[in-house]
Amino acid sequence: MNRRSDGFRVEALFPNFHNESGVSYTLKSILEAIATDTLEVGATVASTDVKNTYVHGVINRYLYKYLVPRFRSPMQSVFRSACRRLHAGDVAYFWLESPADECEYFRTRGILVVREMINCTLQLRRQELNKAYAALGARDPTECSDAMIEQQRRDLLAADLIFCPNPFVRKSVVEYGVPIERCIETSYGWSADRLGTDTRILTESRLFTAAFVGSIDVRKGVPTLLEAWARANIKGRLLLAGNLSPEVQRLYAPILRRSDVVQLGFVRDVGAVYRSADVFCFPTWEEGGPQVTLEAMACGAVPIVTPMGTAGVFSAADDVGIVISPGDIAALSDALCLLASDGQKLNQMKHRSRECANEYTWEKVGRRRREALVRFREQWLRNSSGQERHE
Repeated sequence: MNRRSDGFRVEALFPNFHNESGVSYTLKSILEAIATDTLEVGATVASTDVKNTYVHGVINRYLYKYLVPRFRSPMQSVFRSACRRLHAGDVAYFWLESPADECEYFRTRGILVVREMINCTLQLRRQELNKAYAALGARDPTECSDAMIEQQRRDLLAADLIFCPNPFVRKSVVEYGVPIERCIETSYGWSADRLGTDTRILTESRLFTAAFVGSIDVRKGVPTLLEAWARANIKGRLLLAGNLSPEVQRLYAPILRRSDVVQLGFVRDVGAVYRSADVFCFPTWEEGGPQVTLEAMACGAVPIVTPMGTAGVFSAADDVGIVISPGDIAALSDALCLLASDGQKLNQMKHRSRECANEYTWEKVGRRRREALVRFREQWLRNSSGQERHE
């Protein structure tokens, strides 16, 4: 990925361990999808076990777990290392956090500052989690203080451009006071390589099958899903793939013990789960751009999701999936019953889900992101040049 003289570099700053899973898989997918002969990419990460020429780890991977607790801020170490690879006209691409001071330093050097916003703002996250726990008659145990929200607001205001992977993320960022023209609405994607070929997590069955993939917790709406499944009383099975939170285990043990609820634990081959499912249920309260929804659709599972669970790629009017309000047990139960009882409609929606997902492969998502970045950078360069002439 060499840069020609008329190109520029995008260097991601990622203050975590990079192993090409989870968020670092998303980072890898985006960087490799936007790279061209004239757009060189790189990633400066806290540590890595990936042998890739464009990935630069700051801390030895064998020492990472021992040394990282001593670092006041891993991002500062990542920042110092990344500075050596960035020059005027390049792009500093912050992930997970974008400290205002570091952003300002890059801007003074003529480097465009971009932030990837993988979730909604802390302010909106707190609002939605308060609702989620209130529905259970409990108090949100997560810590999201006013000071944390204000710090995030300052950091986002310091960025030149923010990638927002769904409309709710963009709206939450704009509510912080960030100009809307700095917020690029985009999406995440999916890869056939990650989903495998034709394996299934369970043997063939005529039973109607619903699946959930992700953290089995309150934020992802699992209490709504479990209650809706019990209420629907469908002759079928519900697959739960992911790590089970202690609070869901405690509150919903009777439903989790049912014979039609299959706990799979952590599953590496997620494609095998999706291909076993007729529908994909993701009644999440707060998200960025859930790739699980896109992956499930690509495998032919019909999404039954909340607006944030749509990954920003379809609406209720598109008839690609069924969109319910977060916490609406009755609506989710009705949606499950409808698709379990109407095979023709189920098959029609499976076809439309696949067609919709085909527009969101990483290759297509990368092209759209690259085009948006290039357009913004060109305008930024013109504005910077005009300002210098004026001064």
